[in-house]
Amino acid sequence: MDMEEIAAMRRRRELLKLDNGKEAVALGVQFTGTPPQLDRPARKAWLAEHFSGIETKLGKHEAHLKADTMSLSGQSVEMLVPVEELDSVAKILEDSAHRVTVVKKVDATL
Repeated sequence: MDMEEIAAMRRRRELLKLDNGKEAVALGVQFTGTPPQLDRPARKAWLAEHFSGIETKLGKHEAHLKADTMSLSGQSVEMLVPVEELDSVAKILEDSAHRVTVVKKVDATL
């Protein structure tokens, strides 16, 4: 991950805090593979199970899934990841058919 971008987020106070006090960032995680051909409810359940499995796989990295952010059409979800684990988590996700981006808050009122 781009640590300059993370440093800029730190300066702008955009980093999040985990319950244990560690700095974290929200990542957008998009599954780039092809899910099984299922009807909408079954596909949603498949994606939920897929992302839950990813969270379990990344447990030692303290990555936490934000299940309420799952997008069925985008095949994506947000995940909170400690800054110190970003590179490791991003590599694992990218090596397993996922696109990873840093979620940025945008003030659209300007």
